[in-house]
Amino acid sequence: MTDNPKLPQIVRITPKALKKIFDGAIDEQQYTCIIKFYSQQCPLCKNLAPLYKEAVFRNGADKRYYFVFNVNDMGPALDDLVKLNGVPSFAMVKSSKRKGKPIITIMEDPREPDENTWYTLRDLEKFINKK
Repeated sequence: MTDNPKLPQIVRITPKALKKIFDGAIDEQQYTCIIKFYSQQCPLCKNLAPLYKEAVFRNGADKRYYFVFNVNDMGPALDDLVKLNGVPSFAMVKSSKRKGKPIITIMEDPREPDENTWYTLRDLEKFINKK
């Protein structure tokens, strides 16, 4: 894969940026953010990284933004913002038609987790394309 500026980018975000996204305090009126939560100590998270990239490049679309967030950057305070089942985890944050807080959806754990990556490419694509 090349660094083509027209392809969707996956950006690592800070705790401050994550809070702004979850609070709906960003400039765009209509948006969808897909966020992968990971830890550097998590082997599943490391193994999942190439699948996330592939899913984004195969399914990226306008008005969708893709991020990664290291849970170690925020620690226990992350629980005050979002309830995750652990890592790796994914959240979809969509602007609401009404002003205020966006709609947040946490990706469900797979019924049959992959022993190397937890989620499969199919799981990721299904979540990314969820309406």
